[in-house]
Amino acid sequence: MYNYENLQLEIFKNAKSFIFSFNKSKFLKKKNSIFFLASNFPKNIGFIILKKISLNYKFNLRDYIFIIKDIFYSSYYISSTTKLKLKTHFNKIVVSWAFKENFNKDGSYNDRYFNINSRKEKKVIWYLVYLDKELPNKIDKNIIIYKATNSGKLNLFNVILNICSKMNLFFKSPKYFLSSISSYNFLAEKISLDFKKFLNNDISHVLMPFEGQPFQNEVIRTTKNFNKKIKTVGYIHAPPLPVATHYIFKSFSPDRIIVNGADQLRYFVKFLGWKKNKIKVLKSDRFLKLKKLDYTRKIYLPISIVSKNFILRSLNVLINTKLYNLKGFKIQNHPGAKNSKVNIQLIKEIKNLIKKNNQSSAATKKKFSIFIGGSGAIIEALERNLDVIQICENPIFEMYSKKLYNLCKWDIG
Repeated sequence: MYNYENLQLEIFKNAKSFIFSFNKSKFLKKKNSIFFLASNFPKNIGFIILKKISLNYKFNLRDYIFIIKDIFYSSYYISSTTKLKLKTHFNKIVVSWAFKENFNKDGSYNDRYFNINSRKEKKVIWYLVYLDKELPNKIDKNIIIYKATNSGKLNLFNVILNICSKMNLFFKSPKYFLSSISSYNFLAEKISLDFKKFLNNDISHVLMPFEGQPFQNEVIRTTKNFNKKIKTVGYIHAPPLPVATHYIFKSFSPDRIIVNGADQLRYFVKFLGWKKNKIKVLKSDRFLKLKKLDYTRKIYLPISIVSKNFILRSLNVLINTKLYNLKGFKIQNHPGAKNSKVNIQLIKEIKNLIKKNNQSSAATKKKFSIFIGGSGAIIEALERNLDVIQICENPIFEMYSKKLYNLCKWDIG
């Protein structure tokens, strides 16, 4: 029987040691900002590296195939930015994400992380990494859309150029080299080059819902290179995941982060290497107690799925216990996996599984939902007095531990 809590503590210890080791002169330009050791993105070069450095994991053939696919995936990117004439005086830039559904007919944008409409702040530029293919019909003049789309065509020149330009890093550290040529860092470099065009000396703050992604670290690095006086602020918009190694403090992390509770403050200081004076505790803008959100009778999918068969087998076990009636349950896809073929297919298969099992005799539990994988939404559900069933594809990285995170105190607004 694994002691998951001790293993999780070991992961943090090894991951921090690894990250801090790259804050050296030989990696002077970007230092350790290129790493994305995210445990909730199993289809990510950073997660493979995280397992290697923290659990002495050995690369297998599937890992090598994924790494090659990820590097080639970069070659399909086509980047574009909406051309807008910014006539108004702006003093802040907010870097966030958007789908078409986040726009109103009048061209304004509703940010779900800060729970605000773009027209409420007149002197803010909204720089949005756009995740849909089709653009909104109208876009306000203080909104910039960065759209990274898949061309559908392999551009070998891009692949070769990306690898060759970073080859010198291979001899310094193969792991650093792999992260530098990943699709996450390819996109980070493209976004930072575009973002730089909108910086000027009137800008006092750059604010973002922060996840420790390479493009966010690169935006901060670009901002600081332009003007060190510009303050960068990261808003931690959800409770940390069980093993939130992607939040480990890096060379180009924000000047300050905002968290939503004393437990988060403790988590970031004790396990993620942040200094207490860089953290401010405020009530959540995103999650409001007054806002009526129905979390009951739903199955929540993660952004990335390792094994559909494992998830289906686990749900089948719940059904066969006859303790949980899943009839009528809605399946909630992760917003970041809206276009994922794997997630879309799994939704269909779960619906079929529930439909073919007659559960009329099963017990009914009024307030419960099922979460697959690690998710900060589990914490909000518990805060709203909802019973939760969690299906873990990888328990070491997905199970919450009392040693790491006290689940009882989190401030929703």
